[in-house]
Amino acid sequence: MKNIKQKFENITKLKVKSAKLLPVGLTNDDYLVTTHDNKAFILRVPKKENYKLFSYSNEDKIIKLVSKTGLDVQTYYFNKVSGIKITNYIPNLNSYKESLISKQTKLKLVAEGIAQIHKLKTKSSIKFNPFERLAKYKKISNKKLFSDEQEVIDSCYNDYLSTKHVLSHNDLVDGNLLFNNQRIYIIDYEYAGYNH
Repeated sequence: MKNIKQKFENITKLKVKSAKLLPVGLTNDDYLVTTHDNKAFILRVPKKENYKLFSYSNEDKIIKLVSKTGLDVQTYYFNKVSGIKITNYIPNLNSYKESLISKQTKLKLVAEGIAQIHKLKTKSSIKFNPFERLAKYKKISNKKLFSDEQEVIDSCYNDYLSTKHVLSHNDLVDGNLLFNNQRIYIIDYEYAGYNH
């Protein structure tokens, strides 16, 4: 934890009071960091084994674009080479599963948030090709998913090529959909890009 505190202090020049590893995130280690002036932040440090999976320069562009919507938690610091990210901590956020607001309200907020993201336009096309991503993962795992795998992939690929692509989050898992009362935050744009 000493290295984490030092890393945070080197970046922010703020003195750390405490740092705690959070039990979330598959591709990153996330820490709740509090400073001596009683501010709180989330420090995201990409796991070394996942580093080559993402383009942090693309994520940087998308974070800046999405920040205009108010859907993402405010970014305090982002390094588009290392992927280290510091965001302001918002207390009492709950994931989709943990949130106590009604399912109907949550679905409405998610749909409205996704629709806002889909309407955003970038000057440079940031592509997310799920077929290239699948090939990368298959190479790592070296396993066939199911017997007629290639036929299914080919069929999906034809559909993918024939449809309009919009800016998409591409990682809408429980932990990336956070709620505070009647407000949604959609976080974590490592996979974001133009998609079906």
